[in-house]
Amino acid sequence: MLCARHFRSTRLVTADGFESTFAHFYLSRYLLSHGLADLLDRADAPVVLNVAGPGSSTEIDWDDLQCAEAYDGRRALAQSGRLNDLLGRRFCGPAAGGEGTVRPLQPRDRQHRFLR
Repeated sequence: MLCARHFRSTRLVTADGFESTFAHFYLSRYLLSHGLADLLDRADAPVVLNVAGPGSSTEIDWDDLQCAEAYDGRRALAQSGRLNDLLGRRFCGPAAGGEGTVRPLQPRDRQHRFLR
């Protein structure tokens, strides 16, 4: 299950040198899913559950993936979400060479019931 994500109104760079939103929403999911690729490839019916927000029409700024030039928290989150949408390509279809399934889960209720 890929679920890490955190909104920041100000830009923060992690100890590893990555913008925090990019690191949480995209990079952590990329590293975990690709790190498990061999195990998923050997599984009988592998499934990756990728939890994300509702779709975004934000274009990816390929020249500024970590929003270093003009940080806006909403844009950083939306752009990382779009990058996250691309993760499923690794595990599905003929190019992946396997029968993997990526299940995107986009919760409609954005309130956290356990916090009430």
